[in-house]
Amino acid sequence: MTRRQLIQRCALVGAALLPVPAFAADEAPPVITLGKGHFAVTDPKVNPGKPLTVWYYLPVDKEAAKIPILFVMHGTLRNGEDYRNQWMDLAQKHGVLLLVPEFSRADYPGGKYNRGNVLGEDDKSPQPPDTWTFAVIERLFDHVKQITGNKNRRYDLYGHSAGGQFVHRLALLAPQARCRRAVAANAGYYTLPTLTGPDPYPFSLRNTPSTGETLKTDFGKELIVLLGEEDIDPKDPDLYHSSEADRQGLYRLARGKFFYKTGRDAAAAMNAKFRWRLVTVPGVGHSNERMAVAAAEALYGKQH
Repeated sequence: MTRRQLIQRCALVGAALLPVPAFAADEAPPVITLGKGHFAVTDPKVNPGKPLTVWYYLPVDKEAAKIPILFVMHGTLRNGEDYRNQWMDLAQKHGVLLLVPEFSRADYPGGKYNRGNVLGEDDKSPQPPDTWTFAVIERLFDHVKQITGNKNRRYDLYGHSAGGQFVHRLALLAPQARCRRAVAANAGYYTLPTLTGPDPYPFSLRNTPSTGETLKTDFGKELIVLLGEEDIDPKDPDLYHSSEADRQGLYRLARGKFFYKTGRDAAAAMNAKFRWRLVTVPGVGHSNERMAVAAAEALYGKQH
């Protein structure tokens, strides 16, 4: 199958996350118990034979069957347990079941995590949507509902740094995902919500199955672009630089604002409903622990 044929095939399914067999039953914990814990699952399409650790926290006074579900996506250090621990008090305060899948470097090298495996590890080989790493979240959602009896029809999603990259790309490329609200915090660089331009995926939606119609759906989602006002160091050793990334800005705050403005302007040009929000956090740089407080308020504050 040629590159063009595979892109057309993906477009025919509207970038849907195709149904695949459920996670193996013998991998499922009998219950998610009160407090913190972890379990492992293996995705049969995205990474067969490679167990994925999921760190969780269930508030001590809640039942897993009657609680909102929040996925938290870790950054470039792939430190899911740390992210779980940093979010536990917030999960307890706001009454949510916290799930932190850990995409290890060994099993998800390069951009297979934060770029979603949309074009493979080389960013040149289009992959079917059911092998994108975004699909893991959808199947994990169903898995947790099955083992807990949870009746929620949608989940919330937060990611910081590389996790922020994962989150906004899921929001753009998985129009049928059951995400209710998504927070992309301090992403290093962005997939701009445009179908044309000089820079292909992962810097724009060029060379992906996205269309004008899927973009309209994307703009109608509740995507919160959360930026630390002190995340302004262009020499941060963990900040990715390339000609494509630097066209978005020289540091994370600038790039996030550019991404939001690009989306707002594109939605206006299409006369599409635009529900994204830009939220900046004073006095905070590149810190998940401090951004998490603002994210929890944006997701579960009084306005909701």
